[in-house]
Formats: sequence, structure tokens, C-alpha cells
Amino acid sequence: MHHIVADTWGLNLFMPQVRAEYDQARWTAQFGDRPAPSYPDFIERALGPVS
Repeated sequence: MHHIVADTWGLNLFMPQVRAEYDQARWTAQFGDRPAPSYPDFIERALGPVS
């Protein structure tokens, strides 16, 4: 059960980025030059600084 919840949560975080990149490519014929997201950065933003 844990893996189903974790995988669904990961897809929930990832899919908006995929849709935004496809929309950008569709309208501008270019993909953005954004760096890959960082999981530690996400956790720090979500939970605050980790000691």
C-alpha cells in the first residue's frame, strides 16, 4: 500500500511539470531550459530547513 501512495504522490508532483513543458513546446516550438528538480530542495521547501 505504501508504494501505491508514494508513487501516486510522486506522479502528482511530476505531471504538472510535464504538462507545462508540453504546453510550452506546443505554443512556442521550444522546450524550456529549466534545471531538473531537486528532491532535497523540494523537501526543504515543504518542511523547512533540515538539520
